[in-house]
Amino acid sequence: MKISVVIPVYKKEPCIKACLESCLSQDFDGFEVIAVDDGSPDRCGEICDEMAAKDSRLKVFHKDNGGLPAARKYGMEHSIGEYLTFVDADDKLLPGALRKLYEVMSEVDADEVIGGFETESGDRHVAPWSGFVDPDILIENLLRTNNSFCVVWGILFKRAILKGCFDIPREISWGEDIVTQINVLMKNPKVYILQESVYMYSIGTSLNWSNKVENVKANHDTVYRVLQSKWDKYVTLFRLYQTKHYEGYLESGNKDDKLDNYYAPLRTLSGSKGIPIADRIVLLTPKCVGRIVVRTYRWWLRHKN
Repeated sequence: MKISVVIPVYKKEPCIKACLESCLSQDFDGFEVIAVDDGSPDRCGEICDEMAAKDSRLKVFHKDNGGLPAARKYGMEHSIGEYLTFVDADDKLLPGALRKLYEVMSEVDADEVIGGFETESGDRHVAPWSGFVDPDILIENLLRTNNSFCVVWGILFKRAILKGCFDIPREISWGEDIVTQINVLMKNPKVYILQESVYMYSIGTSLNWSNKVENVKANHDTVYRVLQSKWDKYVTLFRLYQTKHYEGYLESGNKDDKLDNYYAPLRTLSGSKGIPIADRIVLLTPKCVGRIVVRTYRWWLRHKN
């Protein structure tokens, strides 16, 4: 088996059929689709089973809810493909996606080939790099939280490079894809950027910045631990990563005393030359003012073009 397509499934009843159809209609021989019903309370599991009864390439597994990284890991463990790609249940593979990714992988022998993606509104997103790219550049991009490339979906991975990369605390309820990719990139893989779009991304809700402090802390503690072998290189970028999450929390308008206390030590970074001036201003100002600054700046970024 050449490729395994792994799809974690949870509360996506309106779109799971279209997702599966986009995968099963690929013009590529030698692939399987692994749908992991992660304890979904709706009809997702039934829909998957009904489609699997009509197409032997689709294999469905049902498990208790364990979160997205655990579902991806479960799917990988129950797959047999030499390479793996991941699709979210509310997204789709574009026509020819597997063929394009596999042809590049076979030609350049990368550890991961990253494709471009499109949104349902017709917006096309491709990385600013082409061909092989230094993993450190991608880690920096992720820590700045302005990543311009597919992070877990829209990518073809060699199976071996993913070992251990989905061992992520259940408490990380957002940003788990970034943590996963940083895990991969810290192994110094050969990464190849493909400019062609291979994935259709459904724009859902934004990050849930109202997460409890234990969710935020689990995210930051895990990234901190993963970066330790190159800590001197990434310490300032890690602090910026935390700052960007604080700014997202401010923009959301949510109020949480525990999160306020957790983020309070970041104010000591306001004098750091490694933190961009706009972010240092947010750290220097009272929370109510910082919220205005963040909302104004992000509104400008969204509308400047």
